[in-house]
This record gives sequence, structure tokens and C-alpha cells, in this order.
Amino acid sequence: MAVLSTPHPPQCCFFKLAPELRDSIYEYALTECKPLLCTAGDATGSPRLLIQYRFGNTEAKREANQLRYVCRQLRYETQTLSLRYNEIHFHGIENFENFLLSSIPNLQKRFRNIIIFDDHESLKRSYTITQLIHRSMSPVLYGFCSRNSKACVVIRHSRRFTEGAWLNIFCKLRETLREDMGDGLESIFDFETAELIRDGALSLRRKLYRRYQRPFLNNLRIVPTADYPKTSGHWNAAQLAEAKRLFEEGC
Repeated sequence: MAVLSTPHPPQCCFFKLAPELRDSIYEYALTECKPLLCTAGDATGSPRLLIQYRFGNTEAKREANQLRYVCRQLRYETQTLSLRYNEIHFHGIENFENFLLSSIPNLQKRFRNIIIFDDHESLKRSYTITQLIHRSMSPVLYGFCSRNSKACVVIRHSRRFTEGAWLNIFCKLRETLREDMGDGLESIFDFETAELIRDGALSLRRKLYRRYQRPFLNNLRIVPTADYPKTSGHWNAAQLAEAKRLFEEGC
């Protein structure tokens, strides 16, 4: 006698698409127009990624990647993709360190663009730009950047500078660490100021090379201010564009 088996429900036609096409759809669906805020992970090391937006007159948050609540297969295929497709924000270097220490290496490989806001008020100890340059600030952070060359980490310090002063300090640090300003200094500053920045960067670089042999990683960068500061009202469009580019790239 024939035995009737319970029929399996037909698989959703979406999962019959080629993996490459599904990946393109996921990238489109999970890429947000604003950066995601990463909070502390749960017991498994999975982070909570929050989309920040305004609802009426108040700040509101909702969790990113709602696709993972649709079905088990979507959860499996998309659960960490938001890390790859979006800029991720952390408040405080220690929060990023704690996330790295509690997460698995495969999860860390998903990161692409990370911004860490060094909010001194929220830290147990205060880090300085000098400590970052010396590589004594965070071995955990330095190790992450060494292992994950596709990830770019920019630390923005919660300092305040007078108008124009931030760019002078920034360019000195940039020339010290990257040596890539070249004639770009003259496009922003007058000749005398540009020469002073070059001389200061050369002196600082010599001191660093004598004391610290570890290389300056290309994917670990700093910005001496958290927000894009005011710029001189006398700058032209080219100067403003260059200042904005430097701020976004970091030193």
C-alpha cells in the first residue's frame, strides 16, 4: 500500500535566484542613507545596529535589517551584511574594543567603514592624539586594523578648535603620518604657513621613527575634531572641497 508523505511547501521563488543577484538585492535593501550606531553586543557577540532618525521633534531609533525577522533563511543570509554595506558608528574607543573582544573573527571581517567618536566624558580614561600616534593607546584596535585591511577606522576626537585652527593641526598630523600633502598645502594656506607645517611634520616624524618602529597603518586614521568645523569665509570652492575631503579621510 502506498504511503502518502506530507508534501513540502514550495520554496519561495526569491531563493531560487542566483546568489549574485540575491547579494545585489540585499545590498540595495540594507544600505541605509545614514550611518548605523553599533551598541553593545549580546551574549553571542552579535551587535545591535540602530538607525537614527527624527520622529517629530525627538530623536528615534530602530534596529537595522528587518529582513532577518521575515524567515529563517533570510536571517541566515543577511544577519551581518549591514556591517559591510553601511558606515558604522561607535561612541568611545572602549565600546569598540569591547565589541571586538566579544565577537568572532568572521564577524569582524564584515566591517568596511567605521567611525569612532572619542567622547571623553563617556570614557573611563582619556586617550590623546599623541597616544594614538605612538600606538600605545589600543593594541586591540591596532590589531584589528592589521588583520582587516579592507576595513577603514577613523577616530574623531571630541575637541573644539577655533575657526581654521583645526585644519592647521590636521595637516601637520596628516603630513607626519602620510607624507602625501605635497603641493596641496599651498592650495589651502599661504606659503609661510605651509612651510611651517612641513617643518613641524618633519620634526615630529623623526621623533616618532626613532622611538616607535611599528608602521602607521593606512586604514587607521584620526581627525582632531568630532564635527566638521567652521571654515574661513574667505576660502574659495576648491579650498572648501579640499578641507571637506581631508576631514572625511582622516590623518
